[in-house]
Amino acid sequence: MKALALSLAVCVAVSIAAGAIWLERRHLACKRRSAAFVRQIEDIERGAVEEIKVGAGKAEVRRFFEKRGIQVFVTSTEATGTIYTSGCSPFGCGTDEALIGVRVKLNPQGIVTAEPQVVSLYTNCL
Repeated sequence: MKALALSLAVCVAVSIAAGAIWLERRHLACKRRSAAFVRQIEDIERGAVEEIKVGAGKAEVRRFFEKRGIQVFVTSTEATGTIYTSGCSPFGCGTDEALIGVRVKLNPQGIVTAEPQVVSLYTNCL
């Protein structure tokens, strides 16, 4: 009976240790995804400010989007694009799915009229 209790205690301890290691690895992987998402947002924001100045034309706007692999949609008043990615969602979100959107206001001649806007969010939050 004593040997059975000892074996059970060892199994429980090993299970707890394995679970703790698994949770820590999962947490670290989540932090890496979150950091990558933040870097991606910062890169897009920095590029938008540097490359899409007020007065720039459609060609510069298209180059910005293409350089980052973002499909661009141009209308008579704006250019927009969205990239779908992932990060490490906060509590209350269903998954780690996220997006980064860019909007650039244009005049009818296709000239940038305002600073570009970059937004980001997790897509499956409550």
